[in-house]
Amino acid sequence: MDSFKESNSREEDYSGKIKFNKKKKSYKKRFIVFTILYLVVAAISGVCTAFFINNTTVSKKHMAENIDNSITSTNGEGNYNEIANKVSKSIVAIVKVVGETDRPMEIDSGSGIIFKEGGYILTNQHVVDGAKSIKVKLYNDLVYDASIIGVNNTYDLAVIKIQAETLQPIKMGSAVGLEQGSEVLSIGNPMGRAFHENIKQGTVLSISEPLITVDKSTGVHSALNIIQTTILPSSINSGGALCNTKGELIGINSIEMNHSKGTIKSSFYMTVEDAKQFASEILNGESLLRTVLGIYAEEARPKTQEGIQGVYVKEVSKESEAYEAGLRPTDIIVEFNGEKIKYIKDMDKAIKRIAAEEVVTCKIFRNGYYRGLDIKVNGVKK
Repeated sequence: MDSFKESNSREEDYSGKIKFNKKKKSYKKRFIVFTILYLVVAAISGVCTAFFINNTTVSKKHMAENIDNSITSTNGEGNYNEIANKVSKSIVAIVKVVGETDRPMEIDSGSGIIFKEGGYILTNQHVVDGAKSIKVKLYNDLVYDASIIGVNNTYDLAVIKIQAETLQPIKMGSAVGLEQGSEVLSIGNPMGRAFHENIKQGTVLSISEPLITVDKSTGVHSALNIIQTTILPSSINSGGALCNTKGELIGINSIEMNHSKGTIKSSFYMTVEDAKQFASEILNGESLLRTVLGIYAEEARPKTQEGIQGVYVKEVSKESEAYEAGLRPTDIIVEFNGEKIKYIKDMDKAIKRIAAEEVVTCKIFRNGYYRGLDIKVNGVKK
């Protein structure tokens, strides 16, 4: 036979070489064409998907903005955004510095409320507990160093102070007129971020929920009526404000209260009336230290100030009897007129017991040693 064709479409020439017919090349062309088409379709699909996702994201953002802008209290007293914007100027972020001196570490701790002229800020005791130093960030991103004026361990309150001008104290309201169903806003700023992330809206469930607290230093149990709301508890708003629809302060948040009540379905707030009373007691202690002794002090933090508990002296007036007796900044008062001193409230009580002018012994801790100072005190008028 002169030539033959095999079933696999090969043909052999006279030189003995094997040739493949043209059909194989057509398969290659088809494969290339299909591959290109697949890539084109995939590219088009990707573009369409990206466009859809982007469009959906923008749409959701637009919807969220419209929803935020449309939230208005049902009693017609105001737009929640307007209320929050007004209140936000009185809310601060509190950052505490912990750790060793050579390895300090900043922790976003909680929120605080500017409640009094002169840079006084109300927050929770646990927010500043264990801090080596404290920083406060305002709504306009300005940061200030803060000092602790005093704390109330029983009710988890603390008053701190910054040296700043043009601060806007929050407008005080009242919890007296609250009733079940009253609309409220919880506003905090624990990380100095956009306030819309830390605004929560809800209603009042109860205004007479009892809370049993224990003083960490004495172990004494106390009862306090607090506000219960539908707002879910959150550590990020600890130290933040509970406001009514007028933007007035009616309560202060504390995650410690929620831990005490053991619930995750509602949150609890100290009433503004109680908060003001406890803050006033803290400030009165500071006031006596200034007016009677001529010093500016805060409570020592045992974890950072050589493990000593007492009243840490920040400033001493050079015209005061205390300065004349040798009291200096960084001294820690551990005993005054025979009474042990752990907190500013202890100093407050000790000073109030001095009715007439007398010289009292003040025991201090300085540079690793204890020493006694004899300070002339004019006494407190009864």
